[in-house]
Amino acid sequence: MLMALSAKNKIGFIDGSISAPAITQVATYSAWKRANDLVNSWILNSVSKDIAASLIYQSTAAEIWKDLEDRFQQHNGPRMFQLRKKLIDLAQGSMPVSTYYTQHKIIWDELCSVKPVCTCSNCTCSGVQKMIDEQGKEQVLQFLMGLNDSFSHIRGQILLMDPLPSITKVFSLVIQEENQRIIKIDALVPEATFAVRTNIPSSYSKKKSRPQCSHCNLMGHTKEKCYRLHGFPPGYRTRQPVARSNAVSNDSSVINSQFQQPLQSQQPSQSQQSSQNQEGLSTQQCQQLIAMLTNKLNAASISETPSTTINLAMQGPLSSDWEG
Repeated sequence: MLMALSAKNKIGFIDGSISAPAITQVATYSAWKRANDLVNSWILNSVSKDIAASLIYQSTAAEIWKDLEDRFQQHNGPRMFQLRKKLIDLAQGSMPVSTYYTQHKIIWDELCSVKPVCTCSNCTCSGVQKMIDEQGKEQVLQFLMGLNDSFSHIRGQILLMDPLPSITKVFSLVIQEENQRIIKIDALVPEATFAVRTNIPSSYSKKKSRPQCSHCNLMGHTKEKCYRLHGFPPGYRTRQPVARSNAVSNDSSVINSQFQQPLQSQQPSQSQQSSQNQEGLSTQQCQQLIAMLTNKLNAASISETPSTTINLAMQGPLSSDWEG
C-alpha cells in the first residue's frame, strides 16, 4: 500500500505532512479534498468489507491510516519470532535450488525489514557496515544449513572460502552444481537404455517363420528335404490318425461293454436283496449280504479304472466319437 501511495505521490495524506487547507481557500481546499477522497477510496478498497464499514465515516486519510495502525500494528518481537522459526524450519527437501532460494530470500528480507537499522550516516567507525556484513554471513550460513546432504561437497568448499562470499554468489555456485548433475543424469539415461536393450534375452526376439516346401506346399520343411521329391527313408511310416482313432474307439467300446455286463447282471440280485431286506432279514443274512456287496463293489472299482482312464484320455475335439 505504501508503495502504491508513494508512486502516486500521496504519502503525505496518510502521514499528516499534507494537511487540510482552510475552507476559505476554495481552489486549494477543493484540490486537497479530491486527492484525500481518492486516497480514502484506495484504502477502503484494500481492506475487507467489515473493516471498511468501520472506517467509512472518518473524514481524512490520515485518520483512517492511524486507526488501522493502532488496530493491527504488531510489535517486532512476536513477528521476529515467527520469521525466525520459519527460517529455521525451512529446508530444501524435494524443491529445486531456485525455489528453495526464493522462499529463503522472502523470509530473510521480511526479517530484515522488522529489525532496527541505523540510518543516521554519522558513524565514523564503520560499525554499520560491519553489522550489514555480519547479517550477510548469517544469511549465507542459514541458506547452506537448509540444503540437502547431496550438496555437502560444494557446501564444504564455500565454507572454506575466506572471506565468505555473498548470498548471490553462493546461490550461483550451488545452482551450477545442480545443473552439472542434471547434465550427467541426461548423459547416463541413453547409456542405460542401450544396456537394457542389449541385455534382452533371445527368447524375446521374434520367432522365425516355419519353412514351406515349394514342391509339395507343406509346412515344416524345405524343397531340399522333401521326402516326396527325394524319396522316403527306409522304415518310414505315414501317420494314420483316422485308423488309430477307430482302433482306440473299438477298444473303448469293448471295455465299456465288458464293464456294463457285470453291472447289469448285478442289478436284479441287488433289487431282490433290497426287497428281502425290507421284508425282514436276520443278523447273519445281513452280514452275508454286506460282505457280498463289498466284494462286488471292490471288483467293480478294479474293472472301472482302465475304462475311466481311457475315457479321460480321449477328451478333446473328437470326444463325441469316443462316447459312441
